[in-house]
Amino acid sequence: MWTFSHVGSRIFRTLRLFFLDPYFLIYCLAWVIVRYSRETGSPIPFVNNWLTDLVFVPLIAHFAFCLGFLLLDLKKGFSFPLAQLFALAFMCSIFFEYLSPMFTDYNTADIFDVGCYFLGALFYYFIHQPFNNRKITKGEARLPSATGTSTT
Repeated sequence: MWTFSHVGSRIFRTLRLFFLDPYFLIYCLAWVIVRYSRETGSPIPFVNNWLTDLVFVPLIAHFAFCLGFLLLDLKKGFSFPLAQLFALAFMCSIFFEYLSPMFTDYNTADIFDVGCYFLGALFYYFIHQPFNNRKITKGEARLPSATGTSTT
């Protein structure tokens, strides 16, 4: 029988498995480094220009994967189709490289940023997503399902 303790167990295990993911930590560390270097007035050229764009789509996809795993009870082996990741990259490109520069002084349109969004989608599809699925398949993700049994 499913009990309230399964909720806490599922939340903490999901946090441990996915938010302490090495790729996720690298995405966050890259963002912190870029923000810090901008605030101190000494931005790192390559990192400041394209690294944040490269990790943005994988960061959003990973967060969506974690949320889906937690809330929708996704089963092992779930993965985003490449077309869906490309759609995410396309929407980011439209918003950040076309619409935002029209309304803000902070954003600038850059075709290389668009390329970075799509490279990030490819990185997530071919490297990060299989890493997540291997981690789940190896049995590290024994999370209680809605019925109270463990999923492996």
